[in-house]
Amino acid sequence: MLKGLTAQYLLRRTFRVEPGHSVLIHAAAGGVGLILSQWAKHLGATVIGTVGSPEKAEVAAQNGCDHVINYGEENFAKRVREITQGEGCDVVYDGVGKATFPASLDCLKPMGCFVSFGVSSGPIESFNIMMLAEKGSLYATWPVLTRYLAKREDVLSMSQELFDVIGSGAVVIRIHAVEKAYLAHKGLGPGDEVVFQHIKGRVRRLLRWKNVVMTSANNWSGRIRTVYQPPCCSAIAY
Repeated sequence: MLKGLTAQYLLRRTFRVEPGHSVLIHAAAGGVGLILSQWAKHLGATVIGTVGSPEKAEVAAQNGCDHVINYGEENFAKRVREITQGEGCDVVYDGVGKATFPASLDCLKPMGCFVSFGVSSGPIESFNIMMLAEKGSLYATWPVLTRYLAKREDVLSMSQELFDVIGSGAVVIRIHAVEKAYLAHKGLGPGDEVVFQHIKGRVRRLLRWKNVVMTSANNWSGRIRTVYQPPCCSAIAY
C-alpha cells in the first residue's frame, strides 16, 4: 500500500506524467520502481529504467520499461541522451540517492524536474543550488508521502486511483509471502542493504498492528486488495 501510494503521488501529483513525456526511473526493478514503470507506461510515457544487474534488467523490461540501462556497465546519463536523441527526460524519479547524483541532472531537458524520494545508496551530499541553473533551469524536489496524505479526502482519492489502476490490470503488484521474505532479501542489490534494516523494522510494526484485511478476490476480478490502518491514519474503507 505504501509503495503504491508513493507511486501515485510521484506520477500524478509531484510531477504529473502525461502522454509523450520521457521518464527516467532509477531502481526500476525495485518495489516502487516496478509500480512506477508500469503506471508511467500506462499513462503514455516513454519509460527509461536503470538497474544494477542483468537479472533486474530483464524484470524491468517485462514491467513497463521501454529502455533499460545497467548503470553498473554503462554511463546512464550518456545513454539517456542517446535514447532521447539529445533532448533529455522531462522527469527523473530517483530513489537511489548518492550514487546517481548529480548525473541524474544531466539526464533532464531544460526546465526538467528531478524528484528525489529515497537514499538506498546513501543521502545526496549538499550541493550549490546554482547547479540547477547551470544544467538547464531545472527543478528539484523531495516530496514526502505523509504530506500528501494529510487530508482524508486526499487519502481516499489517491487510494481510489491506485486501486483503479491495479483493478484495470495496467499495474500488477508483486507480492512476497511473509514466510518467503528471505527470498525477497536475496534479491536486494548492494545499495539496497543500506535501507534493509529500516524496511525490516517497518514490516515488524505492520505485523504487530494485526489489522490487515484481505477482501474477497471476487471484489477485484481475481485480485486481492490489502488494506491496513496505521496508527496515525484513518481507516481506508470502500
